[in-house]
Amino acid sequence: MNFKFEYKDQKGLNNRLVLLIHKMEVRIMKRKNNCKKLIQNHKGFTLVEILVSIVILSVIVGAFMSMFVYATKANVTTQELVDTGYIAQTCMEELYTLSMTEDTDGIINAMKANGYIHTGLGNKHGFTKEVDRHFVKIEMERKAYAISDDLTKVTVKVYKDSGHSQLAASVQNIITVHDTD
Repeated sequence: MNFKFEYKDQKGLNNRLVLLIHKMEVRIMKRKNNCKKLIQNHKGFTLVEILVSIVILSVIVGAFMSMFVYATKANVTTQELVDTGYIAQTCMEELYTLSMTEDTDGIINAMKANGYIHTGLGNKHGFTKEVDRHFVKIEMERKAYAISDDLTKVTVKVYKDSGHSQLAASVQNIITVHDTD
């Protein structure tokens, strides 16, 4: 496409109009040449450049993903610690509350009524129960201290498994149990 303007100065066109038309003609030709250059320009990214950029991006994304995985594992572990600690504390509070009104036999009967399995005789008693997919083991040792016969050592242990090999939480306390021996 070639643009050529012919103008005749016969009708009184002044020099300004002639210059303006000439400038427009030059601009159109430059744009036409620039378009040809862009179309003929085959420069772009090579396959190697694209692969390198993908590798760099993958390394960065991989680092962030591993960080997110680690953070998620830490949150799950922390939540499990909080849950097992809560279970142990709740069991200890249950025993403490019973010790306020019951003697040893009353505590044993109340724990059995709450679903605990009782083991032991004499001054040592044990209770086991599954609570929220965890296994609770409670040990009560009466007359554990020479100071007073009413002092009872209580240990509550929460395990992850029924074999009681993976301890998750443990709470110990000394409570007063008044027996009528």
